[in-house]
Amino acid sequence: MELRILLVQANGIIQKVEKMLLENQDAKVDIAINGNIALQKASESLYDVIVVDPDLEYGFDGFEVILAIRNHTINTKAQFIIVTSYKIPSYVLKAIELNINWYIIRPMTTSIVKAVIHWITEQKEREPCFIVYNRHLLKPFK
Repeated sequence: MELRILLVQANGIIQKVEKMLLENQDAKVDIAINGNIALQKASESLYDVIVVDPDLEYGFDGFEVILAIRNHTINTKAQFIIVTSYKIPSYVLKAIELNINWYIIRPMTTSIVKAVIHWITEQKEREPCFIVYNRHLLKPFK
């Protein structure tokens, strides 16, 4: 099954690397460089997964983008993944509050992407937030 993924990432270099990692797992990846473009794309297309950097440069932050996509687009059942360079407790708490499926602290590697995509394709319903840090899966939160 080919997953349709929306990658919301402003940083060009990180965007290219993460897009390549996702496409190497046979995913179809669309790019949004800010929250406004993400909302537009999420209103026009149905995605299985939406990958968001919480530190977007202009307009909405990543958490606001996720909330807006869930509440105002056709992607109410998409799985959400936060990918960040920071292990800030307030970010983790926001992810838990928003019922984010995965919280990945960079580096995002081939093995992490492969495992997460496998997990997503095997699940029938949304699951609690899992955190991947330093290539280790930390306990899920409910």
